[in-house]
Amino acid sequence: FKPISKTIARKIYNLPTESKIILFGASNPRDLRKGWDFFKEVVTKISKINPSFEFIVFGMDNPQEETFEEAKIKFLGSITDEYALSTLYSSCDVMLLPSRIENLPQCATEAQACGIPVVTFNSGGISDVVENEITGYLADPFEIDQLVKGIIWILENEEIHNKLSENSLKIAKRKWDIKAI
Repeated sequence: FKPISKTIARKIYNLPTESKIILFGASNPRDLRKGWDFFKEVVTKISKINPSFEFIVFGMDNPQEETFEEAKIKFLGSITDEYALSTLYSSCDVMLLPSRIENLPQCATEAQACGIPVVTFNSGGISDVVENEITGYLADPFEIDQLVKGIIWILENEEIHNKLSENSLKIAKRKWDIKAI
């Protein structure tokens, strides 16, 4: 996993070039441990604060029974190809990880390797991956408003976003590179 041009990545996925995009995904995002219910709350709150922000979900098809009101959300289904997934991470601005339970979440390490900050709860082993306000944002466990605050903090300040992206990439190379492991 490594970053590619955001412009190219967005063209590949047919995404708008000027939007701020929040990514959520897992092998099974609806698993209670992955925080699907928390994700839905974040979508609702963010869409009211800044309706121009967009969301991408990978790992499942469009859940027909779910409603997201005015939210701009795109469901991509399962992505198993590492190059396609790396491109997807590179197309986004922040990775949302609203999990109840995580040890060393692969999607967080992959996002960081692509220079994408991660917003998540400070629970389990996640603090071994995300450094608060250095590579992302750690909310108190299960505090949805803090997740929203972290996303807004990152996306509405380009200087902060750029610094977190740089830090994510540097730390990922130091911690997650095949040579380091």
